[in-house]
Amino acid sequence: MYFNTTSYQQNENHTEFTIEGIFLYRSKQYDFIGQKKIDEDQEVLTFKTITNSSNYVESSFKTENDESKYYIKIVENGSIISQSTIKIEEDDGNKKIALKFLDGNNQGQYEFTYDQEDGKNILKIEYQTLIDNVEDSGKMKVEIKTDALTGFTIYQILVQPDDDDEYEYESDRRVDKDDERDDDDNHETDEEDHEDQEDEED
Repeated sequence: MYFNTTSYQQNENHTEFTIEGIFLYRSKQYDFIGQKKIDEDQEVLTFKTITNSSNYVESSFKTENDESKYYIKIVENGSIISQSTIKIEEDDGNKKIALKFLDGNNQGQYEFTYDQEDGKNILKIEYQTLIDNVEDSGKMKVEIKTDALTGFTIYQILVQPDDDDEYEYESDRRVDKDDERDDDDNHETDEEDHEDQEDEED
């Protein structure tokens, strides 16, 4: 990576500077521009990686008081093919996370908040999506449970669609023992096949 500082400004409450340069990735060269602005209680960092004027990736990170925001956009042949925004707010010690995304013709937004119900920590989610021309919206509640004996983490998920009946299901992070045995059997079979091949060559 090679870069130069092309501008720098500073006064009592404001600092701003810009860097420009190039970097190599997998034998390809990319131009980039980075900029940082600090203005009292606000800080903004932007970064743009450029193949040419019609193909680039642009991202930014902004913090202000108890709020932070991250944004990324991918442009190919002059068209936006993907962009996402994540916003994090904190109010009285409670965090709220908002996510918006655009991926081709698909788009959606989610809002995550932590709350307590009957002494249980609950992740609440509100969502609105358009995926493959199908609209969906509603709410979800996720309770994270840990088995005291096995240590396995289980997610108890309640889904409340706006246009359908609510339903509930569980999801866990446990690796299925049958899958582990299958992987071991496949590994042993591969080793046996390799040994047989070596015997035939001898």
